[in-house]
Amino acid sequence: IRFINLSQAEVDHAKALGTVPFSEASPLSLQSLLDKTRQPALPNRPRWSYDWTPEELATSEREGFETWLSESIHVEERQHPTKGHMQMEVPKALSYFETNLNIYRQLWRVVERSDIVAVITDARIPLAHCPCNIVDFVATFCDYSGRGQTLDEDAPHPRFHEAVVGKPVVIILNKADLVPASVVEDWRQFLLTAYSESVVGVLAVSSQQLRTDPASRAAFDADLIRTVRTSLGVEAPGKVAIGLVGQPSVGKSSLLNGIVGHKVVSVKRTPGHTKHFQTHFLDCEGALQSARQSGIEVDPSLSKEDSRSVMLVDCPGLVIPTMGCTVEVEADPIRQTLLSKALQVATGVFPQARTREYYSSVRLLMEAVPGFWEAFITSKPFAPLGKAYRLAQGIEETVEEGDAEGEEGEEGVEEEEGIQRLFHHGVAGIPHTPHAFLASVATYKNFLNKGGAPDVHRAGHAVLKACVDGKVAFHVPPPPPETQVETQAQAQPEVSDS
Repeated sequence: IRFINLSQAEVDHAKALGTVPFSEASPLSLQSLLDKTRQPALPNRPRWSYDWTPEELATSEREGFETWLSESIHVEERQHPTKGHMQMEVPKALSYFETNLNIYRQLWRVVERSDIVAVITDARIPLAHCPCNIVDFVATFCDYSGRGQTLDEDAPHPRFHEAVVGKPVVIILNKADLVPASVVEDWRQFLLTAYSESVVGVLAVSSQQLRTDPASRAAFDADLIRTVRTSLGVEAPGKVAIGLVGQPSVGKSSLLNGIVGHKVVSVKRTPGHTKHFQTHFLDCEGALQSARQSGIEVDPSLSKEDSRSVMLVDCPGLVIPTMGCTVEVEADPIRQTLLSKALQVATGVFPQARTREYYSSVRLLMEAVPGFWEAFITSKPFAPLGKAYRLAQGIEETVEEGDAEGEEGEEGVEEEEGIQRLFHHGVAGIPHTPHAFLASVATYKNFLNKGGAPDVHRAGHAVLKACVDGKVAFHVPPPPPETQVETQAQAQPEVSDS
């Protein structure tokens, strides 16, 4: 994974904003991600021919990618003011995005080999992983591979296949077990309406349940195959290829293992673990047999499939470039830059090992995600912080039956010592700044620097890791319908009366 990192000035400014109190910002609003006039288009593969040499193909793709960087993303190379080397600069409101051409090459090959593309998202904030530019990229993709076409042998060289424009899209809401069912259904309806011209179906699933529950696996495989075959008009056992595309940390590899029924790809916490596209066949017979052995009734349509009728094409995780701020803030370009990237850190799209400051993500979660503070202080890793907060507010603790026994032992002693540290340092109340938030976590966890000061960076890593792993149960509801209508109206070109 290659990114254009924050400048030192942006990092210093973020640390300075860490002591600015939280404000009553508007809830997290992602409607700008639906604005086709605002979001940068993803690079399409340049037209190519099988008559080209590998060097000619590589040169064409590299030149096309560089043109996209300069014209669509507006990346500029400038000399570093002090060190003298050349560095790339991007518009301030642009998010982190993949700058490695090889990853886009993998994306191009996956879409070319697929009959339909499934975009994998995190059900907690689906639109953050499925902006309009990735859907439009698939829906308008120009496929020059020529599958099913024959070339005129007498045609002049290089001979080009006619372009097949566009592939249908299915959106999969992964990690649906972390979100209330009603919110998942609201997102499903919202995405079907927002992408009505391109998306043929929205499915919700939990990759964890697929691996442990044969019925869930058989039911989801049947729903996915039914959606794909209905869209393509191909009856079983006709061969179909389903591309799997998604950003890092949406659980794409875990989902693939769950769909197939056994481990076919390795899974790691580090985003961008998958480097090259892979193909796997969906074992429909295995799903049926496993479900029947468990005494579960499954969709009979799966019995029409064979072991090689459905192929899954797995693409490496791609960090999608998006433009725009996620919350309404004052006209501060550096703060807008930080907020546009903060969501990527909070959702695990940007690797935490490369994150230089966590204040922006904490501010985003506290200010713009409804109910985040309550979810945080009631989560298992940070529940003692909630206890300390309630004690500081004079709220009596209600001890449920069986809790007293659970608080005994080494874990209970550590929690009590952590709460005492919070009161000793005066950070047991509700934090009013990102720095105070992380300082309270560091104090409770006893994360200290060499000088004895709270290690807020380590605390930020612990907080954001818990959020990405689902230990802090937060989610964002879809935008209201009237907002969606306004956004779609803005994307329509103006028509003159004359």
